Amino acid sequence: MLITVLLFVGAGVAAAVFVAGGPGGSAQLRGTAAGRTQSTLLVQLRGPDGSAIGSALLGHDAKNARGSMLLVPDRVVADVPGHGPLPYGEALALPDPDLSRQSVADLVGVTVDTWWTMDGPALVRLVDRVGGVLVDVDTAVQAATPDGGATIVVPAGRAQRLNGSAAMSYATYLAAGEEQVAQLPRWQAVLQGVLRSLPPGAPAAGSALQSLGTGLVTSAPVNVLAGVLTGAAADLRAGELAAETLPVRRIDTGTDQPAYGIDRSAVRDLVDRQLADSVPAGSRSGDNRVLVLNGVGRPGLGEQARARLQSAGLAYVGSRNASNFDYPRSQVLVFDDTPQAQVLGRRAAAALSLPPDTPVQYSPQAQSIADVIAILGQDFPP
Repeated sequence: MLITVLLFVGAGVAAAVFVAGGPGGSAQLRGTAAGRTQSTLLVQLRGPDGSAIGSALLGHDAKNARGSMLLVPDRVVADVPGHGPLPYGEALALPDPDLSRQSVADLVGVTVDTWWTMDGPALVRLVDRVGGVLVDVDTAVQAATPDGGATIVVPAGRAQRLNGSAAMSYATYLAAGEEQVAQLPRWQAVLQGVLRSLPPGAPAAGSALQSLGTGLVTSAPVNVLAGVLTGAAADLRAGELAAETLPVRRIDTGTDQPAYGIDRSAVRDLVDRQLADSVPAGSRSGDNRVLVLNGVGRPGLGEQARARLQSAGLAYVGSRNASNFDYPRSQVLVFDDTPQAQVLGRRAAAALSLPPDTPVQYSPQAQSIADVIAILGQDFPP
């Protein structure tokens, strides 16, 4: 049974609750733990097909005046709640607008407080609204002409002032033969240019953001969004914003489409440098990784389980569909025949609010996905 459960990856059924922010409201980001001084914001650029063509996780520590920018490749494989492993950029095209935030939070192992998504026209308007962006253009941006030739739309050169259209072209440009990761420094340069050009102070920056209209979508009130952005901008101007690309390794898929997996050791080191204040409490306390399998097909089950596990200091590593949806009772599987593994299994069952008599079963099947697999049945309380 266990092998079937582990290998079956069906269509996802999990969903998240989303509340969009408006121009007013509290300046407190959701999920901010007591004593935590770092705020995190996922910034994404949406392509014509709805998927992400630029993703960056911004961090701003208001107390220590330090910031970070983590560039996330669109084709790094992430476990998208309710949908299984997918290229990360595709999460943005799914119906639930919060999936990108959840996926990168689980991928990197940090709390991501909120998100901001804009489409191409919105980026163009924003850049024009702030008077253009100053960018070092590393390569000439070419566009195809009707006769099959090419024309240069953005010449290479240092310290160029780009308008909105040129900034959009450069931020998304890939030359022939380049892999997607080559685009990330260009997206970074434009995003940093926007930060430098934002009006100082959250009220003025908020006005600039509100002018984007429907092209701007965020999960936070605009004043909160503006506060994080202006904080990161101040970090950048002070030379205190560290920018890095998520460490990845290419995965051989046998196709022309590149895919990447994260380098877990390097990611942990990066998080310790840039985002340590946003590591959830208890998530590194030991072998406490929990994989959730949906054994009833109930929508929203994966996200409910995720929230409960993380609140209990357990590391949620994803959700899948079980091999069938006919589980009247939940089951918990552990992979060490030790008292410590039994304790961990019971801890996971309690965190998930499962009945006290839920069996914790030892499985000798070797696997490296998780330390506990919870198959949730009809007795999993909503």
